[in-house]
Formats: sequence, structure tokens, C-alpha cells
Amino acid sequence: PNVDHYYIAGDVRANENGFLTSIHTLFVREHNRQCDQLQKEHPEWTDEQLYQHARKIVGGLIEAIVYEEWLPTLGIDLPVYQGFQASVNPAIMNVFSTAAYRYGHSTIGPEFVMMDNSGNYTEPSGLQLRSMFFNPGIMGEMGDVAPLLAGMTTVHAQDFDCHVIDDLRNFLFGAPGAGGLDLVSLNLNRGRDRGLADFNAIRQEFGLSKLSSFSQLSSDPVLNQHFAFVYQDINKIDPWAGMLAEDHMPGALFGPTAMNIIKRQFTDIRDGDRFYFEVDPVLSAREKADIKATRMADIIRRNTGITFISDHVFKVEEASTSVATTLTSLNVSIYPNPASEELHINLPAETPIHDGAMLQIADQTGIIHALVPVGYHPDGTVRLDISRLPSQRVYVLTLINDQEIGSALFVKR
Repeated sequence: PNVDHYYIAGDVRANENGFLTSIHTLFVREHNRQCDQLQKEHPEWTDEQLYQHARKIVGGLIEAIVYEEWLPTLGIDLPVYQGFQASVNPAIMNVFSTAAYRYGHSTIGPEFVMMDNSGNYTEPSGLQLRSMFFNPGIMGEMGDVAPLLAGMTTVHAQDFDCHVIDDLRNFLFGAPGAGGLDLVSLNLNRGRDRGLADFNAIRQEFGLSKLSSFSQLSSDPVLNQHFAFVYQDINKIDPWAGMLAEDHMPGALFGPTAMNIIKRQFTDIRDGDRFYFEVDPVLSAREKADIKATRMADIIRRNTGITFISDHVFKVEEASTSVATTLTSLNVSIYPNPASEELHINLPAETPIHDGAMLQIADQTGIIHALVPVGYHPDGTVRLDISRLPSQRVYVLTLINDQEIGSALFVKR
């Protein structure tokens, strides 16, 4: 498409679609937040020291989210971590990068959903994936990544099977409104170009028995007939296609072949990494503990204005998608507005304030500047010192009180 600009990131794919752009933006914000915190703790550090240490922390956060949260969500249980193993080769296997880890292409849905901090759908909502390929201008129109991140926590992934949406079959990388490439054909050709063995040979390599007939491929006889018609020989199935067809293992997204490959790969890149966050000599014990306890929801909350999301953002069934069923709206009034030194927040008289209630101040880019306990106030008024907030900006103050939430805008002079 004719695009005036692209976003700069460490990976050119940051502009491939809006959700990738959002994830890159989220972790850049987390990196900068870590830098700010480190500067307070180590005022003598140079910019380079701050950058490199924040980079270490963010790398550890990504590792912790992947291993402690995301992989278990997929039904992947790895052996307990025993520390760095010098004999383990952490290199990426050809069959992993070319076939097994392309599983996501089957699970992608056709729409992007946007939501506000109250769980309401916002415009533009229901954007088609096909309109987002290398079209970062749409992100500029949204104004922030927060609505997209919030919305996508409420969207079910599609099943891991032999079905792939039309956006990826006929519109991949094409200009909005035009045709494009077919990701399925690219995946199959990629496997052949890189010299992957056939599906049966790969099963055997990863400790599984070879299939002797197409009837053993899956429990779906129609699907098995389709494979028999296309391939004719059970020993000629493309590995990616075979993995899509397999029946899932109990409680998992994958069949046994993809499962064995993915489990081995993630075990190897963890155990064979002498700088894995749990053994990285640069990180302190406190930093390692903080990293291990962090979840994706924490990263989203502290770098955006989003508060309503579930603690388990990879599981839709635990997410809050409706204010009516999970959150009660609170009336919050503030004065003076604009304010320069102190902000007064009138707590709703009709609602008891629970232990653990919090006040959050975020700017319009979603960066959280303050998160403080409400505490007990006999006169029903909380007084917040806002003198250190950057001036000439609009902020969102949010009161989070158990299953109740209220917010109000104010201007810092």
C-alpha cells in the first residue's frame, strides 16, 4: 500500500499487522519504564548501562511469560528447570521453524477487535486482517495500541486444524482491497525448499510410530480421504499438513508430532541458554523473582490505561468482556480541574471502599504515572500530590474498587 511511514522496531515485521505493532510498542514502553526505574535506583549509571540492563530485564520478562504462562496455556508442560546444561544445543531446529512453529497460521482469526477500559467495543472495531497487512496508518488512526490489546484479550483463537482463513489464503501481504499471496502454499513450499523429511519420517525421529495407512492420520475419515487423494502415499505427506491433521492430545492445542517437536525445542533453548533469566549473573535475586512473578496482564496494565482485563490474558474464558457482568460503574469527581499541585478525589459516598482499592493515573498514551492505595479517608476525599506529573497534559484518573471502576479526566497545568 501507499504508506507515508512505517514504525521502527528491532524486527521489520513490526509493521506486518496491527497486533504485531501493538506488541512491539508494548514492550518498548516496558523497556523505557524499566530504564526510568533503574535511573532512580542507579543515578550514576550511563545511558548505555541503563539500556543494557533494561534490555536484560525485558528479555527475562518475555522468557518468563513464555515459559510460566503461555506454553502451559497451550497444554505444553516442560520438565522442571534444572539450570544451564552445557551439553544442550539451543539451536533452532529446521522442522520447528519450518513446520511445527507455523501452527499459528491455522489459529489466526479474520478480525481485530477494539475495546475501551470499561470493556465496551469501540470504533474502528471488527477490522479485517486483510486490511491491516503493512498498513501502519490504521494504528495512527486509532491513536494508541491500548484498545487493540484490550480487545484481543477477548478473542478466541481458531482451532489448530486444516482450516486457514481466506485473509491468509488469498490476501497475504496484499494492498488493502487487493489480492495477495497464499500462506498455505508458502508453508508447504518452504518445507520442501528447506529439505524437510516427510511427516512419517519426522514422527519416527521424534519417538512416535510411523503411520501405515491414511486411516491412522486422524479420527476424521473424510479428512483422511482428502489426504489419501492428494498424497497417494502415506510416506509423502508434507510435515506441516500432517501436523494440522492430527487429533489433539488431551488438554492441548496440538497432536503428538507438533507437541513433541515444540516441547523439545523450548526445552533446549531454555536449558542450553547460559543467560536464561533464572541463571543470568547480571540480574539480582530480587530482579529474577520479580521477573518470574510477572504475567502478560501485568505488562499490559502498567504500560497502558487498561485495567479491566483478566489476570490470564491467554485464556478468553477468564477474561472480562462485559461491564454489565463483572464491573459496576462508579461516579468519581475531582477538583480542582485543571490542577497543578494537588488533586482532590471525592469518593462515592454510596459505595464502601474495599481493602486493596487503588487509584491510577495514566496519560493519553497509556503510560501509568501513579498507582497508589486509596486507604481510609473519613471525609471521603483523597488528596493526591500531582506536582511531579509532567505539565500541560491530559490524564485519566481511575478508581479500581474490587469489582467496581470509575474514571475521570483532568488537566495538569
